[in-house]
Amino acid sequence: MATSRVTLRPIKRKKQSLYQLDYGVDGRRIRQTVGPNKRDAELVRAKIQSDLLLGKFQIGTSAKKSVSLEAATEAFLKTKKNRIKSSSLTRYQNYFARLQTFFTSLFPPASKNIRLIQPGYLEDSVENAVNPQDPREEPRSEATVNNSIRAFEALFKFAEDIPHLRACVCTTRLGHCSAYGSLPYYSFAELEPTC
Repeated sequence: MATSRVTLRPIKRKKQSLYQLDYGVDGRRIRQTVGPNKRDAELVRAKIQSDLLLGKFQIGTSAKKSVSLEAATEAFLKTKKNRIKSSSLTRYQNYFARLQTFFTSLFPPASKNIRLIQPGYLEDSVENAVNPQDPREEPRSEATVNNSIRAFEALFKFAEDIPHLRACVCTTRLGHCSAYGSLPYYSFAELEPTC
């Protein structure tokens, strides 16, 4: 594992000469002014260098922020608010409300942290929309399900691209829905009895 190197250099500030430390932690460059005494600056430099080598700055192990599905959808809809028609915004809200209720009922940890969402969960939600488990619900049409899949893909692409969300979820692309699936095709000759 490569570690950052701490460099020490003299700099001029107003009427005095100071020493500055320059190093990087987690991809960020840090410059720190130590003082006018070179001996003290070298001691601080050695301390920071040993901390970097021992991993006390948690280089590369920064904890990722957990983002709930609800927060991601709110942020997504906020960016779409002035760009799309109000009817499209309402349709998106309906799609995401259905997705939110599905995840809170069947996959509660995944609804609280979208990094835990797996492509299979989304396929289950699509399957539930086509063939609902609740007999009181009507199955959704193929066009509605396909539009909701596009909305989900847009949501997760948005969640990957926004730095403060930075969620890597469902990188595989969902296949579009067909209400009948792939049925075998038989020709008339194959259907005739061979006896």
